[in-house]
Amino acid sequence: MQRGFITKISPSESLVAAFGAFELGMKSDARASFTHASLNCPNTVAMVIGAKLPRPTTSEEAGITNTGVSMLRALSGYLGTAKQRRVASFMDLWKSEQQAGLRAEIREASGRGCRPQRTRSGPPSKG
Repeated sequence: MQRGFITKISPSESLVAAFGAFELGMKSDARASFTHASLNCPNTVAMVIGAKLPRPTTSEEAGITNTGVSMLRALSGYLGTAKQRRVASFMDLWKSEQQAGLRAEIREASGRGCRPQRTRSGPPSKG
Protein backbone atom coordinates (compact mmCIF):
# COMPACT_ATOMS: atom_id res chain seq x y z
CA MET A 1 0.00 0.00 0.00
CA GLN A 2 1.39 3.37 -0.99
CA ARG A 3 1.43 5.91 1.79
CA GLY A 4 1.21 9.61 1.30
CA PHE A 5 -0.46 12.60 2.81
CA ILE A 6 -3.92 13.54 1.66
CA THR A 7 -3.75 16.86 -0.14
CA LYS A 8 -6.26 19.45 -1.36
CA ILE A 9 -8.71 18.81 1.46
CA SER A 10 -10.78 21.19 3.53
CA PRO A 11 -9.13 21.93 6.89
CA SER A 12 -12.13 20.75 8.88
CA GLU A 13 -12.25 17.52 6.89
CA SER A 14 -8.59 17.00 7.71
CA LEU A 15 -9.76 16.02 11.17
CA VAL A 16 -11.74 13.14 9.67
CA ALA A 17 -8.66 12.18 7.64
CA ALA A 18 -6.58 12.26 10.82
CA PHE A 19 -8.90 9.82 12.57
CA GLY A 20 -8.93 7.57 9.50
CA ALA A 21 -5.14 7.52 9.31
CA PHE A 22 -5.02 6.83 13.06
CA GLU A 23 -7.26 3.79 12.64
CA LEU A 24 -5.04 2.50 9.82
CA GLY A 25 -1.92 2.90 11.94
CA MET A 26 -0.56 5.64 9.66
CA LYS A 27 0.87 7.84 12.41
CA SER A 28 2.66 10.36 10.14
CA ASP A 29 -0.44 10.89 8.04
CA ALA A 30 -2.60 11.20 11.16
CA ARG A 31 -0.27 13.83 12.65
CA ALA A 32 -0.07 15.78 9.38
CA SER A 33 -3.84 15.81 8.88
CA PHE A 34 -4.46 16.73 12.51
CA THR A 35 -1.92 19.55 12.31
CA HIS A 36 -3.58 20.88 9.14
CA ALA A 37 -6.95 20.87 10.87
CA SER A 38 -5.75 22.28 14.18
CA LEU A 39 -3.87 25.19 12.62
CA ASN A 40 -6.68 26.11 10.23
CA CYS A 41 -9.78 25.26 12.29
CA PRO A 42 -8.67 25.32 15.91
CA ASN A 43 -12.14 25.84 17.36
CA THR A 44 -13.58 22.89 15.46
CA VAL A 45 -10.72 20.62 16.48
CA ALA A 46 -10.86 21.75 20.11
CA MET A 47 -14.56 21.02 20.30
CA VAL A 48 -14.17 17.53 18.83
CA ILE A 49 -11.24 16.48 21.00
CA GLY A 50 -12.69 18.04 24.15
CA ALA A 51 -10.24 20.91 24.65
CA LYS A 52 -11.57 23.94 26.50
CA LEU A 53 -12.66 26.98 24.51
CA PRO A 54 -13.85 30.44 25.48
CA ARG A 55 -17.54 31.11 24.82
CA PRO A 56 -18.22 32.83 21.50
CA THR A 57 -18.76 36.56 21.83
CA THR A 58 -19.64 37.52 18.24
CA SER A 59 -21.94 36.10 15.58
CA GLU A 60 -18.87 35.17 13.55
CA GLU A 61 -17.43 33.19 16.47
CA ALA A 62 -20.82 31.54 16.94
CA GLY A 63 -20.77 30.46 13.28
CA ILE A 64 -17.32 28.98 13.75
CA THR A 65 -18.60 27.15 16.83
CA ASN A 66 -21.47 25.77 14.74
CA THR A 67 -18.89 24.15 12.44
CA GLY A 68 -17.45 22.38 15.47
CA VAL A 69 -20.88 21.26 16.65
CA SER A 70 -21.63 19.86 13.19
CA MET A 71 -18.32 18.00 13.07
CA LEU A 72 -18.82 16.63 16.57
CA ARG A 73 -22.25 15.33 15.59
CA ALA A 74 -20.88 13.83 12.38
CA LEU A 75 -18.16 11.99 14.31
CA SER A 76 -20.32 10.95 17.27
CA GLY A 77 -20.84 7.41 15.98
CA TYR A 78 -17.14 6.96 15.36
CA LEU A 79 -16.03 8.48 18.65
CA GLY A 80 -18.69 6.79 20.74
CA THR A 81 -17.53 5.25 23.98
CA ALA A 82 -13.93 5.00 22.71
CA LYS A 83 -13.55 8.78 22.40
CA GLN A 84 -10.89 9.06 25.10
CA ARG A 85 -8.68 6.44 23.42
CA ARG A 86 -9.23 7.87 19.97
CA VAL A 87 -8.39 11.46 20.89
CA ALA A 88 -5.63 10.86 23.47
CA SER A 89 -2.66 11.07 21.09
CA PHE A 90 -4.23 14.03 19.29
CA MET A 91 -4.82 15.80 22.60
CA ASP A 92 -1.11 15.41 23.38
CA LEU A 93 -0.27 16.95 20.01
CA TRP A 94 -2.85 19.72 20.55
CA LYS A 95 -1.31 20.59 23.93
CA SER A 96 2.27 20.50 22.65
CA GLU A 97 4.18 23.73 23.00
CA GLN A 98 4.88 23.84 19.27
CA GLN A 99 1.22 23.45 18.23
CA ALA A 100 -0.03 25.89 20.87
CA GLY A 101 2.54 28.46 19.79
CA LEU A 102 1.68 28.10 16.11
CA ARG A 103 -2.05 28.44 16.81
CA ALA A 104 -1.44 31.58 18.87
CA GLU A 105 0.72 33.07 16.14
CA ILE A 106 -1.87 32.34 13.45
CA ARG A 107 -4.71 33.66 15.63
CA GLU A 108 -2.80 36.89 16.25
CA ALA A 109 -1.88 37.36 12.61
CA SER A 110 -5.24 36.58 11.06
CA GLY A 111 -7.96 36.44 13.67
CA ARG A 112 -9.32 33.36 11.87
CA GLY A 113 -11.28 30.47 13.31
CA CYS A 114 -12.47 28.26 10.48
CA ARG A 115 -14.25 30.24 7.85
CA PRO A 116 -14.01 30.36 4.10
CA GLN A 117 -11.07 32.28 2.72
CA ARG A 118 -11.57 34.84 -0.03
CA THR A 119 -9.18 33.87 -2.74
CA ARG A 120 -9.93 36.66 -5.17
CA SER A 121 -11.82 39.89 -5.34
CA GLY A 122 -14.40 40.98 -7.83
CA PRO A 123 -17.11 39.05 -9.62
CA PRO A 124 -16.46 35.50 -10.79
CA SER A 125 -15.06 35.28 -14.28
CA LYS A 126 -17.22 33.92 -17.06
CA GLY A 127 -15.73 30.80 -18.25
